Amino acid sequence: MVNRFENIALIGLGVIGASLGMALKHGGAGARIWGSDLDPAVIAKAVEIGAIDAALDNESLARCDLIFICTPLKAIQSTLEALKGRLRSGALVSDVGSVKEWVMSAFQAILPAHVHYVGGHPMAGSEKKGISAADKFLLENAAYVITPPESLPPDLLADFSALIAGTGARVIRMPADEHDRAVARVSHLPHVIAAALMHGFAETPQNLALAGGSLRDMTRVAGSDSDLWRWIFQLNQKALLREISQFARDVQDLQTLIAGEKWSELVAFLDEVRLIKQQLAPARRWLEDAVDIVAIVPDQPGMIGRIGQILGEEQINIKDMYVLSVRDEDEGSIKLSVPRQDGERACRVLTARGLISWVRD
Repeated sequence: MVNRFENIALIGLGVIGASLGMALKHGGAGARIWGSDLDPAVIAKAVEIGAIDAALDNESLARCDLIFICTPLKAIQSTLEALKGRLRSGALVSDVGSVKEWVMSAFQAILPAHVHYVGGHPMAGSEKKGISAADKFLLENAAYVITPPESLPPDLLADFSALIAGTGARVIRMPADEHDRAVARVSHLPHVIAAALMHGFAETPQNLALAGGSLRDMTRVAGSDSDLWRWIFQLNQKALLREISQFARDVQDLQTLIAGEKWSELVAFLDEVRLIKQQLAPARRWLEDAVDIVAIVPDQPGMIGRIGQILGEEQINIKDMYVLSVRDEDEGSIKLSVPRQDGERACRVLTARGLISWVRD
């Protein structure tokens, strides 16, 4: 089959843009990938790490079959205005923005009729920013939402979906408004909550010395780019405010139960949310047939790589990995997700190498 996307452009080479380029190459896209960024040093770095093949210019842009807008949301409209007269007929434009109704409206209003478009949102990222945080495996097993317009030719949609799936991402197709409502709950609201939790320490920062894993886990995203999230909150304001209101009602319900000493009702409330929480792992389809292992490891450089090497020698695939804690006693714990049939064997292998581990029920 002839590759439809022989030339791909990445506009913006931050965490997502550079990671997407690396993932496309790693996934065998077979395309020449061009890239642009406001910082020439970033373009040079992108070539060095294999995120792109060369810098994008007007000549190469005119040959591109697919253009990804990987800029912050606030720059999408101006980027489209700058590109619209330089795109070849039949080219496909996509984006990686966290809000889709607004982006789809911008596509429709700005792009010429001879250019196709499809919204995209890889549900992956980092609280860190810049090309230094790029990772060719960032999209692997992540949901990648696409929001195609009705006018997009089915064959073009199918080829684009296959290209994205080749990065290891799970392609999910949905309407733009449905996407914005969903991410308001699963992504944007958690950022609001994390910000509010951390703001509570503004007058008592010394109490952070007492913080354990719960606070760290719940507030990790509070370290994200402030300007980026300002625009996400602004452009998905309606859906986000609805979710904040619902969250406030839930907190009020908890406050009422605790203040009224309605302990049995509180237990019922907590039991309900515990059952909902248990559905989170099965919702991650790539982990449905996986089992979690907890390993106690020395807090030493190279330990994560050593674990990967040990299990790799046994042909045991690590589907997911999470550092649970690093303790002052020079050791820490790591949670690994491996294929269910390999769980017990992985524990034996790790334990034999001096890394105490067990299957988590």
